[in-house]
Amino acid sequence: MDSGVVVPCNGDLGLELLEAENGIARFIWLPRERALNGNGVVQGGYIAAACDAAMSYALASRLENAEGFTSVSLSVTYHRPLHLETAEARAEVVRVGRRTAYLEASLKVEGRLLASAVSTLLIF
Repeated sequence: MDSGVVVPCNGDLGLELLEAENGIARFIWLPRERALNGNGVVQGGYIAAACDAAMSYALASRLENAEGFTSVSLSVTYHRPLHLETAEARAEVVRVGRRTAYLEASLKVEGRLLASAVSTLLIF
């Protein structure tokens, strides 16, 4: 999937798209220092945004060009802290209906699960 569309928030986060096709998307992410919280680990909102971006690309790879979508719900579970290290975000479309889609995502460092997320998106 190469739509040629520049997504500003992905650039702000520092996400690098590896693939987005057939309902699966993968990003490489090296968080920037400004993403750190007072404890010296990546703040949860940045992690949620990385998972959300991966899920958006996964869904976009399954939809027709004229269809848009937006998040209805996003739930993130944090398993381990993320430091300034390279992580991989992976998302997959679990189910697509006429008006909604359900997706799952994970964020890993060297195979270790740091966060998992689920989301429902409205298709319009």
